Amino acid sequence: MNETHTSRAILTAFIGNLSIALAKLIGFLFTASSAMLSEAVHSFADSANQILLFVGNKRALIRGNHKFNFGYGKEEFILSFMVAIVLFMFGAIFSIYEGIHQILHPQQIRNVGWVLAILVFAIAVEGYSLLQAYKAKKSKDGFFKYLRKTSDSATVVVIIEDTAALLGLGFSFIFILLAYLINPVFDGIGAVTTGVILGLLALLLAFELYKLLAGESLSAAETYKLRQLISKNCTNIEQINFIKSMIIGNNKYLIIVSIDPFDSDSGQDVQDLSQKIKHLIGKQYPSSEVFVDFSELQEINSRA
Repeated sequence: MNETHTSRAILTAFIGNLSIALAKLIGFLFTASSAMLSEAVHSFADSANQILLFVGNKRALIRGNHKFNFGYGKEEFILSFMVAIVLFMFGAIFSIYEGIHQILHPQQIRNVGWVLAILVFAIAVEGYSLLQAYKAKKSKDGFFKYLRKTSDSATVVVIIEDTAALLGLGFSFIFILLAYLINPVFDGIGAVTTGVILGLLALLLAFELYKLLAGESLSAAETYKLRQLISKNCTNIEQINFIKSMIIGNNKYLIIVSIDPFDSDSGQDVQDLSQKIKHLIGKQYPSSEVFVDFSELQEINSRA
């Protein structure tokens, strides 16, 4: 994943969310709409999200040192997880609370034209932000397949945020119109609906980010491809004992390959073989840390 594309997607989302939040807040002051207030809080929370994502994205680029040997790649996962749990859930809880209050104590929406105009503006901005995020993901996979495979947590957060925002805006538009034409209680229902959408997407996001934080390995299919790649290009290997991996950053893995070379190989042959394997894996996962071991490592292998 190109870090420039990711940073651009985050910046676009931040500018869009902040402008939308201010527009919604003005709309709430003119209309006293609960759905509009919950949408404003949601957008302000999203703006704060982008700051955390941007910090995490930049921190992840810091090279390893004596204290963090493999770099700071997981900081991006941690800050993305904070976005999902703290800020996303805060927006969801506030929206549901405000919606229930409006259902119990409905108020007539004033200046509904302001509300609908602001929502149309917000839909256009969020749609553009979502388009930029999809460009940043640089994958032909569908979203849910991409979500399962990718380690680019920042782009995933932006996509889910913008998707949640568009769904929330669409429901808000419908329910505010119903509140104006039929019954003010629909305004509260719209706010609750927005909160439920935020909560469900927050749980989905948190689950995917948890796997990255826990150190998810390459998939079985990806590990098999590495085995085939090594076997095809390195004919002087008697056996590949195992390939173990753990995510340590955006598209960055710690990969351990244990092999048995043929007994006739000299020390130089073994060294050349090690460099060749590292080169082959490095082309597939450019930023990864690759270690080649020529013993069976019985203790580790027994836990495979």
